[in-house]
Amino acid sequence: MLGDAVHQVVRRIDPSIAHASVAAPRFAFVLVGLFAALAILLAAIGTYGVIAYSVSQRTPEFGLRMALGAQRTDVLRLVLKEATKLVLTGTTIGVILALIMARVLTSLIITSVRLIRLRLLWLDSG
Repeated sequence: MLGDAVHQVVRRIDPSIAHASVAAPRFAFVLVGLFAALAILLAAIGTYGVIAYSVSQRTPEFGLRMALGAQRTDVLRLVLKEATKLVLTGTTIGVILALIMARVLTSLIITSVRLIRLRLLWLDSG
């Protein structure tokens, strides 16, 4: 096809161009990976902050429960149950939104590829 022929000609003229054409997408993928890791770290810190605030607000309740005979493990189980609900709710919402965005982005990419092909056909015919 025309793209392969152009690629071979460019590679014969300057082999470093082929490497440069791969370097930009590789950098973009590394950058996206770093931002994803940062997002996960920020989500974990935010979750910790919400749970810590909730526990600090409920300290008198926990004291009363322990005074009435609750064990330390009972109070810990109560806190962990609340944290689990929070994490599962956030994860469920996040997965649903990620699936929706994946479909939206897929349709945008497919549309872009179609437009690029039409443009190349137009340039090739003219």
